[in-house]
Amino acid sequence: VGAGERMRMHEHHPSVPPLNMAMKKLPPTFVQGFHDVAAVQRMKYRPLGRTGMQVSILSLGASPLGNVYRKTNDEESIEVVRTAIKQGINYIDTDRKSGS
Repeated sequence: VGAGERMRMHEHHPSVPPLNMAMKKLPPTFVQGFHDVAAVQRMKYRPLGRTGMQVSILSLGASPLGNVYRKTNDEESIEVVRTAIKQGINYIDTDRKSGS
């Protein structure tokens, strides 16, 4: 698929990323068929210290999802985490203080 054709495909089908996004390397945590390709390609990743891991620059503060501050709905909590991961977030903070 050439650059012009990919741009036309993107205009009519937003789920098809434009050429410059299609060429961007996906992180090791990417799973075809689960992640939103365009969202993951827009996400920026940085090294986590010297671990060799690449983490998203956005994280999900997840402690409020575990009944720490109030009663929560498990199905809603699961959907919040699933949506964040699909969008390219791969850094989830579960520290109890992250929601205070």
